[in-house]
Amino acid sequence: MLTFDASTRLRFLRKLEERSREHDDASLIELLVRIGREYAPLNRIWKDACLGEFNICLYDPSSLEAISSFGRRLALCAKAYSVHQAKLASELRRIDDGLKDDRISQIILRFVRFHERLYDSHYHDTVDGDYAVC
Repeated sequence: MLTFDASTRLRFLRKLEERSREHDDASLIELLVRIGREYAPLNRIWKDACLGEFNICLYDPSSLEAISSFGRRLALCAKAYSVHQAKLASELRRIDDGLKDDRISQIILRFVRFHERLYDSHYHDTVDGDYAVC
């Protein structure tokens, strides 16, 4: 969800709000556990909610404005992610220029892309775990 543009993220949050009305008594965490598997963008957040793992976007899930708070945290994380992607691209170009070779930056970029695909995939609670995904 960090790579969604703002309007796509807002549409998704509205859908989450709609679904929350079906489960009036549920906290945000409970809602995510119940419906998370239905929405691919929630793959990793669903895993964190189910396993009780820390996720900065799920802090204070019992507040009255849990979904809007979740949305604000997502927006902040998405902005930070975008800034760091640009900085990484710039630094990789510097490495390429300095070494007159792109092999090191390609290794770094493949490592990052692997983790992007990993986190974009559904969490599987298997012996192979996440690393069987890519």
